[in-house]
Amino acid sequence: MTAETELVRGLAGLLILLFAASFVGKVDAWHSWTATSWLPPGLLGRTIRLLLPALEGLTVMSLVAWPVVGLFMSSALLASLGVGVLLLTPSQKGEDCGCFGFMIQSRIGPALGARNLGLAAASVLAGAISLDKKVPRIHAPEALILLVVGLLLALGLEVRRVFPVAKALHRPFGEGTADE
Repeated sequence: MTAETELVRGLAGLLILLFAASFVGKVDAWHSWTATSWLPPGLLGRTIRLLLPALEGLTVMSLVAWPVVGLFMSSALLASLGVGVLLLTPSQKGEDCGCFGFMIQSRIGPALGARNLGLAAASVLAGAISLDKKVPRIHAPEALILLVVGLLLALGLEVRRVFPVAKALHRPFGEGTADE
């Protein structure tokens, strides 16, 4: 494999982790995701609430099976999300977007929109570079490594989220109480 092919597969791996975390985060925190206040009411909002996680899951599968197709799917999805976030920024800046459920807090704002648009640009560029090359799919051992890395990252994020609670529960007797 060439260096370009390895770079494309590396970006595909990064996007697999990103979309898998987003998919799992939304499904894991389904109640809070479906109650997200920034989504429009009615049929459009319900459609987005159901369609976005489904598209993220399909994008992960396409990145694994057909990396070039997955890169173009990623670019379309990320560009849509980036533009959507930028359009929401004036009225919803600072609101939690619910992108990753309870795992990672991500706030609506210009930085999130720029991140999504930057990843979309990288994805479409990598896809375009790869059109005339045969980019092999991600094989089972590589997918397993990505899965384990993703689970370790999720575990680390969960520990980070829970640790302040655990620290507060284990403070010495009398510390931080009203009778000091």
